[in-house]
Amino acid sequence: MKDSYDVAIIGGAATGSAIAYFLAANPDFDGSVLLIERDLNFAHAATSLSASAIRSQFSTPINVQISRFSHRFMMNFAETMQVDGQAPQLNFHPGGYLFLAKNRDQAEILRQNHTVQTANGADVVLWSADELAGAFPHLNVVDTRCAAPAAPPARTISARAPVPTR
Repeated sequence: MKDSYDVAIIGGAATGSAIAYFLAANPDFDGSVLLIERDLNFAHAATSLSASAIRSQFSTPINVQISRFSHRFMMNFAETMQVDGQAPQLNFHPGGYLFLAKNRDQAEILRQNHTVQTANGADVVLWSADELAGAFPHLNVVDTRCAAPAAPPARTISARAPVPTR
């Protein structure tokens, strides 16, 4: 270990690890990076202990675009991160978020967000209460005006599969 680094990142969960990776992979960055994570297997890092979900249902173009970039990166993670033929697996599981609106104001927000999301390439839908009930008959939709379920790329990562260490 060196005595000093140009960048020190505390926490190796998804954000800290991504910052470290993209700095190190950037040909315009010639500094040194230190990633400090107390759990070398990352099994107890913040991302591993969370729902670890990726969604594209945001209200601003930049957040939708960042999410879509993250999804593409994660889908190619094993190939990008493989070392000497060993590729880490993230154990993606299809899942998603379901945003519900029960009044006119909330429904308008979902509509506006849906417009931003689709304009930025997100694979999302906007359903009426009847469409929601048809897709999920077990839900009580009596007070629902509209719903915004996620289609892929909403995914979750299994926290039960630690990243192998060397």
